[in-house]
Amino acid sequence: MKTILLVDDDDDARRSMRRVLESSYEVHEARDGRLGFERFREVSPDLVVCDLVMPDVEGIELIRKLVAARPSVRIIAVSGSPHASGGHYLEMAAVLGATRVLPKPFDAHTLLDTVRELVG
Repeated sequence: MKTILLVDDDDDARRSMRRVLESSYEVHEARDGRLGFERFREVSPDLVVCDLVMPDVEGIELIRKLVAARPSVRIIAVSGSPHASGGHYLEMAAVLGATRVLPKPFDAHTLLDTVRELVG
């Protein structure tokens, strides 16, 4: 079973994504970028879904660390930040190594289709 790591400081968003994915994937969670990187090293996921605006270590910094640790890592960057709606954060995430970007809010089908596209 493929492994997915969800990194998002919004508990409700993380739980919603987990519910969508857990029937088909092994899902792990972290509430910020610092904990996300620790979990990444522990579970070596096939895919990371990463919010961009978080306390402690933001998503952009986490993406840099993930790509430096494993250049082949697949990352879906997500954000509902006002900056993201203009595309700035999401564009930056793509440039730094995110495989796909999704502006929040997105529906369950969009998330599941994107994950399936990246990891099967």
